[in-house]
Amino acid sequence: MVRLFQVLAVMMLGLLTACATSLPTPVIDYKPDYDFYGVKTYAFAPEQSVGMSTLIGSRVETAITDELSAKGIQLVEPDKADVLVRLMVVTQNKQDIRTYDRHYGGGAYDCWRCGMYPHRATEVQVRNYTEGTLVIDLVDAKMDRAVWHAISRGKLGKHKSPEERRENVKAVVGNMLANFPPL
Repeated sequence: MVRLFQVLAVMMLGLLTACATSLPTPVIDYKPDYDFYGVKTYAFAPEQSVGMSTLIGSRVETAITDELSAKGIQLVEPDKADVLVRLMVVTQNKQDIRTYDRHYGGGAYDCWRCGMYPHRATEVQVRNYTEGTLVIDLVDAKMDRAVWHAISRGKLGKHKSPEERRENVKAVVGNMLANFPPL
């Protein structure tokens, strides 16, 4: 009996893992001839960023600071930075609309909506969700030109705790900066 519960527990864990959402794949672009090894310092450019006064914006800044610090790149004042970080955090309400053809009636089963004759109906399902978009640009401070660009877009969970949201932002930013510097 104990063995049966262990097998069922492992199966449920497998199902939950399979149902877990994966991180969105970021789109990365960069200037191939730029010397990314020369980037030792950075600063945020808040006056040129969008959505940074939100809770998500502050979580994004913290995650970027953690990621770049782990790569040995230091946060400094904007006038001393090799690159400036420009951010855009945007949320948008969207709808997912799906239609399904259904056949009712005939045979041993008669649909109460369809009467006694076979009937074909279209079922429409509408799901509302919020899509989040995060854009990170690294701009060469001297040239004032973007040298690295990443964008990540995905559905936002409605029923998450602040800690879960922080961990999600950390994972998304980590995924975006995983291969920085690009070489």
